[in-house]
Amino acid sequence: MNNRIIKTVFIVAFVILLSFSAVFAQKKLLTDEDVKKWERIGQTVLSDDGNWLAYTISLVDGDGWLMLKNVDSKAGQKFPVASRPVFTKDNEWFAFTIGLPKKERDKLQKAKKPVRNKVGLVRLGSTEIDTVTGVSSFGFTNDGDFLVMKKYKAEGKESRGSGLVYRNLETGIDQLIGDVAEHIFSEEGSYIALIKDAEEQFGNGIYLYNLGDGIVKGIETDRANYLSIAWDEDDTAVTFLKGTKNEDYEGDSHTVFAVSDIFSADPDIREFDPNDYSAFPEGYRIVGIERRPRWSKDGSAIFFGIKEWEMTEEAKEKKEKEAEKEIEEADPSKGGTSEEKEDVDKEEVDKEKEEEKDDDEEEDLPPPGVEVWHWKDVRIQPRQKRMENQDKNFNYLAVWHLDENKFVQISDEKVRTVSRTFGDKHAIGYDDKPYELTFKDSWRDAYIIDVETGDKEMFMQKVLGNVRSSEEGNYLLYFKKDDWFTYDIAKKVHTNLTKNIKSKFQNFENDSPRAEKPAWGVGQWFKDDAAVLLYDQYDIWKVTPDGKSAERLTEGAKDRIRYRQFWIDREIRF
Repeated sequence: MNNRIIKTVFIVAFVILLSFSAVFAQKKLLTDEDVKKWERIGQTVLSDDGNWLAYTISLVDGDGWLMLKNVDSKAGQKFPVASRPVFTKDNEWFAFTIGLPKKERDKLQKAKKPVRNKVGLVRLGSTEIDTVTGVSSFGFTNDGDFLVMKKYKAEGKESRGSGLVYRNLETGIDQLIGDVAEHIFSEEGSYIALIKDAEEQFGNGIYLYNLGDGIVKGIETDRANYLSIAWDEDDTAVTFLKGTKNEDYEGDSHTVFAVSDIFSADPDIREFDPNDYSAFPEGYRIVGIERRPRWSKDGSAIFFGIKEWEMTEEAKEKKEKEAEKEIEEADPSKGGTSEEKEDVDKEEVDKEKEEEKDDDEEEDLPPPGVEVWHWKDVRIQPRQKRMENQDKNFNYLAVWHLDENKFVQISDEKVRTVSRTFGDKHAIGYDDKPYELTFKDSWRDAYIIDVETGDKEMFMQKVLGNVRSSEEGNYLLYFKKDDWFTYDIAKKVHTNLTKNIKSKFQNFENDSPRAEKPAWGVGQWFKDDAAVLLYDQYDIWKVTPDGKSAERLTEGAKDRIRYRQFWIDREIRF
């Protein structure tokens, strides 16, 4: 190679090197401080008329903010350290939570002092902000006439109740209801059904407030604990729980109330007491917050949870002593003199101590902080820890049929996990015991359960993931072996919906070590269960439950644009 070529190569290489140096000199390297400023859009809320948009911005490290924007003018307003945006249904008002800056919040938490939020209120179109301090939660009545704000419970107070302030948005006048533990809005008008829980239980009970005219009606009152109030589908009836105590048992049991025609002068009040029903399992109780009571869609039944009622240690010891005494009285030969009994007792105690000593010597206890895993464990140690609280609160689903005044237990020891179908005529149950020792995928056998009788029938073995109900409850929808299937409950027929569609519905981008890839997802059902929305990688398909018709509604694949259904109003069923 001659010198000219060598020089040329050297010059070109030098120029390239200088070019790269210039580029890198212009690029600023990212620092930790830069990363902390990265923004992410969080909750987004659109007003009912579509004219206003609110969304939250959070930072990797630091205080975020809330933005309120007019869709047409693009004019915006920024609210620091704010979240939980809510619009009134009449598109007149906007409210949100105002928190504390992170440094101030951390300082209070370190000092073990309470952290208290505020609520901000804005009339849409105005820039004025009205703030109310010490508000833990808030909401608008559905007619948009009132802002209802729950105050924090006073420190040291044992009862659950605290002040509930409601503001007339037209007049700006605030009024206070004391000792409110729970409250729920009616769908129509300015009605609130609420539970009062006061010190010494004076005034405890269920009340109906008409905020418009200030009229209060007591529904059920007693010196007892009330909880878990809920409206029915039509907002004309409520259900709730009333606590019952027994000194010999841990925690409370409950009775279930059903109050129909609540707005009438003489509501129909019915009570389900477990002691009055022979079908209710002996030694069980109705749970409280572990599973709140819920109405069926048609208002003919109420679902709630039951679990075994555990005796206190003192009650167990007392029961054992009473049993021993009964045995002795029934068979005196098993008794003996006091001296003989003391000698026998002493020998048994010494024997037990010797056995415990031998056990301790044989048992090789692990050092502190070391976990011992065993191949016979149904759950590995991390899963045991993660599910400890869930196991503690576990309960069985049961139902009270009001028309027949009948109790039915839905889940049991074999089929422990259940979910209701949307029609509430059936429930879906799962049994994972045959697959618990695999330590791999969460396989389960699926059952269909008749809510009227409690009868169970397995309709599918070894399913991965959840089975979904159609909106009217006529079909079950599930994903298995890369395809979507329906199960016609009445006909007991399985149908592959996607086998003839030239697209892939399994999420092949998912890299989890599962035996089967999960689906891309699913949208809502159409009215009368006529069809369902299914997702592939980019598009949405409308598919009938018999699999005979499939229509692609979007054209995302060619442009690599992913389309998905977005619910503006979650109350729209179809």
